[in-house]
Amino acid sequence: MTLPFSNLSAGGGATSGTLFLRSGATIETPSVLSTNAGSVATVDVIGDGRQGLSWDGQGEIWYSGNGMAGVTIRGVHYGIFAPEGAEWTVTETGLKSDLGGAETFAAAVLPVKSVAVLQLFAGHADDVPTGSTIEFAYDPAAYTVTQTFSVTTQTGEDPLSALYRHQWINTNEALTGYSYESARGEMKLAGDASFKVTYDASPMLPVVPLLDATATTQVRALLLADVAELASRSIKIPFQDTYTAGKELGRLAELAQIANQIGETGVRDTYLAVMKGELQDWFTAGNGTDKMFAYNAEWGTLQGYPASFDTEKQLNDHNFHYGYFVQAAATIGMFDREWIAQDKWGGMVDLLIPNAAASFTLENVTAHYLASEATGFRFLVDAGARVGDAVQAAISYDFDGNGTFDRTEAYRYFATDDVAGWQVYGSDGGLKSASGAALQDLVGGTVKVDLWSAIGAHTIAVDLAASSLDLPFRFGGDAPMSAPQPSPDGPSESPHFLVSAGPTGLQLATSGEAVVASAGGGRYIDQPHDPTVFTAEGLHGRYDGGNVAFALSLDAGTGVGNGTQLRLSFDFDGNGATDRTETFHYFATDNATGWEGYSQARGSSDVSGSYADFTGGSVTAEIWNAIGSSPVTLHDEARVILPYSDWMI
Repeated sequence: MTLPFSNLSAGGGATSGTLFLRSGATIETPSVLSTNAGSVATVDVIGDGRQGLSWDGQGEIWYSGNGMAGVTIRGVHYGIFAPEGAEWTVTETGLKSDLGGAETFAAAVLPVKSVAVLQLFAGHADDVPTGSTIEFAYDPAAYTVTQTFSVTTQTGEDPLSALYRHQWINTNEALTGYSYESARGEMKLAGDASFKVTYDASPMLPVVPLLDATATTQVRALLLADVAELASRSIKIPFQDTYTAGKELGRLAELAQIANQIGETGVRDTYLAVMKGELQDWFTAGNGTDKMFAYNAEWGTLQGYPASFDTEKQLNDHNFHYGYFVQAAATIGMFDREWIAQDKWGGMVDLLIPNAAASFTLENVTAHYLASEATGFRFLVDAGARVGDAVQAAISYDFDGNGTFDRTEAYRYFATDDVAGWQVYGSDGGLKSASGAALQDLVGGTVKVDLWSAIGAHTIAVDLAASSLDLPFRFGGDAPMSAPQPSPDGPSESPHFLVSAGPTGLQLATSGEAVVASAGGGRYIDQPHDPTVFTAEGLHGRYDGGNVAFALSLDAGTGVGNGTQLRLSFDFDGNGATDRTETFHYFATDNATGWEGYSQARGSSDVSGSYADFTGGSVTAEIWNAIGSSPVTLHDEARVILPYSDWMI
């Protein structure tokens, strides 16, 4: 048998034992070593169509005998080992052996060019690994964790193993003295069936202690000043959404811990009392309640109202918004176990915790596909102290909920390292494949996210609470976009805006297709008449000096002589008074069926008032037909973009 297969190509006679490592080897044409330099070709080494690295290079055979061959190619040293009793010979076609009738041989990368090392590896050439285990032991007295790595072989003999740097600096095992350079640093060679690695594992503190005793006076003064300011507030936590209220809860939780450390138990209890009141407000729903959590059965999640940063529309940011609430509840529980009991407030906290982790399945979802957006995810994964594992994700869509998935997207796998600790597997690795129909709107559909071990034989942990998933959809359907308010007259069917913070400003999108009533042959230029009204409330944002933009898609069908007009009214502080209005020139529709675009390019016909920052304010859009006698349909992708940034921050 010719090494490593029977059809090694040759382009001339033997040249003093000089060999070339050939590229382009495949299962069908497995020519690898040759006396011919050949061409500098490339090979697709991972099967994804991308160009690989050249494998060509001149080398030498520096040892051949006793069933062993030492070969160096492009500065890399290899040992090639025939079965016992077989030999290698150098021929015109390279190295050749009959393998003593066997069907396999062994090859290894050597740490150095040395006959002694070649002989060392020859003694392990038949030690084919058949299994491996990792055992853990914790020493509570020494605060250490010891990992024992063990490998079994086909022969029962000890194998050669290369230890990563973080392993060999933490072991007392005798090593061979040989090492490799790798992308992860120096790897040292061990020659036993098992080795132990011991790491420090000091206990973790829930609170960082105040190490500088001289700072106690300063810290106490700052705490007393802060708690005095807190006492002066008529509303202890005036913030009105899950993000800003959550941040304040997180701040108070930290201060309560600091106060406890320096013995200011009265200050600590003040902070705890404020947090209790705030959490109990959020955890209680009823008439007249401004803050609440509501379970959305359609999405299978708790939603906090008032919401912010699209947490009620895209299911994003639940992890850290709600994480502040969980942190505050845990801090209270450290000092008041009764408050956190299951029959008190602990049960509600437990309901909130899994919502911070998000769900891997969304069922019966209605959502609009946003072609300009992209899928993004960030999973925190950990394979522990193991080598050779990888995790992969796929997202499947059943667009209409008929039980059949219409599209599946598989993302490239992520190779985990063997250092215990969280790593980020993100969508930035790229899409590997997509099959089925193109992305489209979800109408009572299902989105399923699968995460699995793609390579290796070990379990991989996933920290769901710190992971996130962003899908290219405007979630909403018929779900409420603001806090649900009880009404004796039943639910309102008035159109509303879906609100989001886009890259160009505060974006308002219509919640569905609407029909704008006919002008009835009248003339209502700059005078709203029977308008279709859209509103967005509870807005916070900083005016950035720009101008409003909008894109409305209209269709008057075959109607003739219609003109549709838009007016925007702003109430910046939510007091019910209009602070600014801007009316735009009407847009004359045609009588050809199909969508037409009405935008700010038409210009303003009337403007009153100035822009200001939003502090719980609102925007109202009135769309009416100023002239004509036909109704006009407004497409459900209508957009109004306001010149605001730092929304809800």
